Amino acid sequence: MIAAGVTVVGIAVVLYAARQAIALNAAQIRDPAVVQTIRDFSNALETFSSMPLAVLVVLTSLGLLGIHGVGRWIGWAGAPVALLLLLGGVSATSAFLKPIGVVAFLFASIWLAVLAIWLSLQRSAA
Repeated sequence: MIAAGVTVVGIAVVLYAARQAIALNAAQIRDPAVVQTIRDFSNALETFSSMPLAVLVVLTSLGLLGIHGVGRWIGWAGAPVALLLLLGGVSATSAFLKPIGVVAFLFASIWLAVLAIWLSLQRSAA
């Protein structure tokens, strides 16, 4: 689970570094093919970052399924989120599936926020 989280963060750092390079140097780069290549690279990273994020959601959900109460509910809610993330990863091969990637990241963000709030409430209750 930790490896999946570290992979997601590592991909995000490279992704945002590539986008920052375009933002800071777009006026100085005279070759539009270079800008397009960096942009394509960052778009591919964004799409494929959903795979390790799906692994993180699945493994966290499996851990939560052993808990009674709200934690179990959050674990079950992670299953469709992980499925959407996997479909979002496949969206690189199909323009038809491209919007699924955006929706998947939205639901994953909501799921992670709910998980973080629940964990912080558990910590404060203990």
